[in-house]
Amino acid sequence: MPHVEAFPALPGEQAAAEQAALLQEVGRRLEEAATSPGYTPGTARQAIESSIQLQAAIVAAADEVSDENRKLADARFALGEALVQQENDLIGGAAEFCQALMVNPWHPDAICGIASVLGELGDLEGAV
Repeated sequence: MPHVEAFPALPGEQAAAEQAALLQEVGRRLEEAATSPGYTPGTARQAIESSIQLQAAIVAAADEVSDENRKLADARFALGEALVQQENDLIGGAAEFCQALMVNPWHPDAICGIASVLGELGDLEGAV
């Protein structure tokens, strides 16, 4: 399994620290879900690595998100939603939601998408 390190918060950014901690927890929960029957190791590893990259992006995020990154986040979210809804690929969808959040850490649909995946995997506490 990939090594997950704690990411320091930006100076004076309590919200960034809280969001990074929350995303570390999401990564841990995705890792647990990835070991459940029915998911291939390659797909699970992709979701875990995307979660780790997402944690780094949250801490390093700039104050504003560019229009290009907003569009990219929308596209990654749409792909994740399609994977979940049409292919029933929860882990693949979660990986795409993480990719969306890497370029726009405040993308509400991607945040909801991760929560939905955790709920579908039976982790209601993580979904909340």
